[in-house]
Amino acid sequence: MSRFRFLHAADIHLDSPMKGLRQRFSDDSVIERLDNKPNRKALDNLVELALREKVAFVILSGDLYDGSWKDSGTGHYMLRALSRLTAKNIPVYYVAGNHDADSVIIKELPMTAEIHKFPSKKPSTKIIEELKVALHGLSFETKSINNNVIPDFPSPEPGYFNIGILHTSLEGNYENHISYAPCSTTDLINKNYDYWALGHVHKHKIIHQDPWIVYPGVLQGRNIRETGASGVCLIDVEDHEVKEVRFVPCDVLRWEEVTIDLTSITSWEDMLDLAKSAFERAIENSGGYLLLVRCILTGATSLNDRILASHDLVDDISALLHPLNGDETVIALEKIECKTTLLQKELNQSQLSALDEALDDVLKEEHLSVTLKKNLTPLLTLLPHQIDKTIYEEEAFEELVGKAARALRFQLSQQDK
Repeated sequence: MSRFRFLHAADIHLDSPMKGLRQRFSDDSVIERLDNKPNRKALDNLVELALREKVAFVILSGDLYDGSWKDSGTGHYMLRALSRLTAKNIPVYYVAGNHDADSVIIKELPMTAEIHKFPSKKPSTKIIEELKVALHGLSFETKSINNNVIPDFPSPEPGYFNIGILHTSLEGNYENHISYAPCSTTDLINKNYDYWALGHVHKHKIIHQDPWIVYPGVLQGRNIRETGASGVCLIDVEDHEVKEVRFVPCDVLRWEEVTIDLTSITSWEDMLDLAKSAFERAIENSGGYLLLVRCILTGATSLNDRILASHDLVDDISALLHPLNGDETVIALEKIECKTTLLQKELNQSQLSALDEALDDVLKEEHLSVTLKKNLTPLLTLLPHQIDKTIYEEEAFEELVGKAARALRFQLSQQDK
């Protein structure tokens, strides 16, 4: 009976800059954690896990880096980490993805004999004879690959446990990721490999079993679009059959969305009480990780217009976190997102109805968008370059104008009170 275990990881994005995040947090300890490149610690955790579990080999399915290095320290850190594995006779097999394609990484450090990179000319095979394992992989030359490369992969080696290694969006733009080397699940199944070690999609997904088609996900979440636990997969194989695929976290901090339903809530104090309870639950379920949370306010509430017009909302909700943190920061606010609507019964007042009609008429005027954008452009040039200005792009403009209109309605409706 033959048994072995291997580790499958992808999308390390070593030293990926956490763009624009310094401006989102006021807590110095959080900024320091972000500045200390948490994906380096996640890589260390990967190595320590592999050593602890005594894996036979490690597979990295693309995007080891986040693009060409700003300095050689990034490459040296990767080489040093992987060399800890090879020093214990754990070989590493990896492919280049769209972020570390041959055309993107200007310079690569010389790897040791036990760190194997698959070539980019065509899919090739590497054999681990003592385990009867055949690994088939393909790196990429460019950051944009639109064709299906699966037909070019070798046929499975008879009598071996066959693993395919590929950086792919799968089925084209899977999970809203950039379409990259697209192929179908059927394409992978029909190749008759035993396990497909995929990369590119940043959420852990088991796409299929027998054969196993697996995304381990990003190694360390880098923004609010990468919520929840991040890590790697450990795969147990017995007599050329996968017995278990186990996800193991390697991250050091986590991004979470905390949704607070304000349906029928009428007082500011009740809203804050709900928020505090939601944050407490998030901490209880965090497993001790630092949580970077986006607070999302939803529901139909009479507080809607006050929320949109308030200058105190961020301060009041941020203040809830201080007693929860104590001596060490365990939760920090990334952003508040308002998705509330006005409670319908508040709209039966004739004055508010007339005001709504007037605002709607103004918003429909064709010259408004042009005028607002013309006035907004010089203001944007005055903002520090570090601030993320994508919120002012075309797709967000209409939403911003709508929020401003509702805030104005609240201010005008309060004048006679």
